Amino acid sequence: MKTEMQNEGCRAMNAQGRSAHSSFIIHRSSFSSAVVLAGAVTTLVGVFVSPARTWAGPLLATFYMLGLCLGAMVVLALHHMTKAGWIAALRRVPEAMLTFLPMASALMCPVLIFGRHSLYSASSDEGADSSVLAWRRPAFFYVRAIGYLATWLLFAWAFHRISRRRDQSVGLSTSRRFAGISAAFLVAFGITFSLACFEWIMLLDRDWYSTMFAVYDFSGALLAALAAVTLSVILLRVCFVVLVGHRVDLYCMIEPPIRGASAAAGLWEIAPGAGLVSLFILLFLRRLSARSLVPANDPYLVEGLHHRPCIPG
Repeated sequence: MKTEMQNEGCRAMNAQGRSAHSSFIIHRSSFSSAVVLAGAVTTLVGVFVSPARTWAGPLLATFYMLGLCLGAMVVLALHHMTKAGWIAALRRVPEAMLTFLPMASALMCPVLIFGRHSLYSASSDEGADSSVLAWRRPAFFYVRAIGYLATWLLFAWAFHRISRRRDQSVGLSTSRRFAGISAAFLVAFGITFSLACFEWIMLLDRDWYSTMFAVYDFSGALLAALAAVTLSVILLRVCFVVLVGHRVDLYCMIEPPIRGASAAAGLWEIAPGAGLVSLFILLFLRRLSARSLVPANDPYLVEGLHHRPCIPG
């Protein structure tokens, strides 16, 4: 009886949520599509008109969105590892954020391949030993980048597949599987994200380095992901400030090494980010409306809704 009442309540919440989100998407899709198109056209024009300046914009935008998606994956992984019930009712939000990971990964490839000369040519390899030169060799650089992106996409696919199975089953079997996949992801993420931060961002300025750089980037990405989840649920202004602050932080890491200390933001810097964020919002809202907003078969849903610890049976 209790389970049936819970399912009825979930169905009612899903119906209300789906109606609200459908109306929201209809009003926002046209505007987001226009911004995406304008951002893409402006970026393409900038690549040919001022490549040395323009490539920093796509790098900033794609790395920002990758961090947001990966931060959402970390939130999900920690939820499944620790069996935290408080986020069970909100799980659809970070899951929907993962929708953009394939797009961000696909866009990062041309940025690193075609923009590599403009982004990293200012630094010289003179004086570096043979092992460093071998590590920085373009072919090896591209192989490593594809390896990082493929690892993240593989785990995102696994998260999505197990989440689908959980929606169709009752019990803890999928929870245990989720915990195992989450543990493996956190280990792989720690290694690949650290290397990506060093090679894609810190390499912009080879005269400066920090062993804590990856930790700093990870904390910013995780905080931005948590802010995005919160903003999506209750639309708090402080979360918007955190998201903008993280992007400004990345701007200060990427633009000055390429353009100098007086790197003011202009059309070439704003357009890629605006287009990519709009595309993220468009895909995020579509994924959010495609599935039930309340994961009815989640064994920790009661704890998440009522804020009381419970032992799933």
